[in-house]
Amino acid sequence: MKQILISLMLFVLYGCATSAVDYDKAKPVPDDRNLLKTDGKFIFTVVRDSGWTGSICYADIYIDDQLAAKLEPSEKVTLRTNENRVMLKVTNSGASMCSHDWGGNYYEAFLELDKHKIFRIHVNNDGKGLQILAGGIYKN
Repeated sequence: MKQILISLMLFVLYGCATSAVDYDKAKPVPDDRNLLKTDGKFIFTVVRDSGWTGSICYADIYIDDQLAAKLEPSEKVTLRTNENRVMLKVTNSGASMCSHDWGGNYYEAFLELDKHKIFRIHVNNDGKGLQILAGGIYKN
C-alpha cells in the first residue's frame, strides 16, 4: 500500500506534461526569489511552464552552479551575466516531496550581445523532473 501511495504522489508531481507560457503573460518572479542581480551585458529570461504538475516545488535556476532564482509555475526571471557562455541548471526544491534528487538538468547556453534569449522550464511525460530548453529570442 505504501508503494502505491508513493507512486501516486510521484505521478501527481511528475507524471503529466506542463504547458508553455507566453513571455508577456508570465508573472515576474518576486524580488525576494531573484537571488542573483548583476549588471552583465548578456541578458536572458527563464520562463517556467504553467500547470499543476510539480507546482508545489520551486524550480531553482543556477548559473554556473550559483543559485540565481526560484520560480513557481507561470513565473519568469530576467538575468544578466558578463559571460557569453553559461551553464544553466534547474532543480526542484520546496516541500518535502520536492526533495527527490533528479540530479538537475543542465543546459549549455551561448548568449549574444543585443539578443535577449528565452529559456523554458517544463516537466514532460518521461517523469525525469524539471528540464530546461531554449525557447526563442525576445524582440523589443
